[in-house]
Amino acid sequence: MSITLLLVIVHHVEGISIHLRSFDYLGFEIQSSNSPSCQSQACDLHDCLGRNTYHPEKCDRILRQLYECCQEMYKANPKSESSACPIPPVVDRWMKDHPK
Repeated sequence: MSITLLLVIVHHVEGISIHLRSFDYLGFEIQSSNSPSCQSQACDLHDCLGRNTYHPEKCDRILRQLYECCQEMYKANPKSESSACPIPPVVDRWMKDHPK
């Protein structure tokens, strides 16, 4: 039987962001494959926007990373879903409108 503990870590940087991390009963962090795809990129973007409230353009690189992650996820499985990603047509449009 496996027991998993969930730890919520709250960072205070011009707002609050919540990161969920899972640990087994011995205290070892579990690298969850169950976490939503692109979630870490979405958290990074949230943190960046919190730090750069008046200069969101400073987060453009992280925004691109999120959309690239979403695009790869949808390429691997068109029926994928993630709370971190917009629907596929939105991702496709954004990538078309923002070439490298």
